[in-house]
Amino acid sequence: MKKFFKITGWIFGVFIVFMVAVAIISSRGMGDIKRLTISNVDLSQKADDVYRGSYHKGRWKYDVEVSIANHRIAGIKETNPSMQMTKDLTKKVVEKIIAGQALKIDAVSGASVNTKAICKAVEIALTQANSSMQK
Repeated sequence: MKKFFKITGWIFGVFIVFMVAVAIISSRGMGDIKRLTISNVDLSQKADDVYRGSYHKGRWKYDVEVSIANHRIAGIKETNPSMQMTKDLTKKVVEKIIAGQALKIDAVSGASVNTKAICKAVEIALTQANSSMQK
């Protein structure tokens, strides 16, 4: 019986160490994203086109295509297949950005880090010279 408790204790200890390691690895980069500054973009200066941008930090990897029509954000498409599991979340963030025509939006409930990462990818798309016309 004493051997059983010893083995069980070791298994439990290894499990705890494993879970702590997973928590540390999965949250790497989260603090940097929380501190990000998101700037609105002057859409009146943007030509009708599709702009591409990416923001990657830790496990957050967002690649987007932003469609501009008549100086308005007409659509945003997530192009990174590895982030498809956040499809519903991305849709909610995109809806807020398009509705407000701004990148400074209230975070989607329970997903403030993802919201900021998506907004940063859109900001990068709209502030760098990377439209489809130039490729």
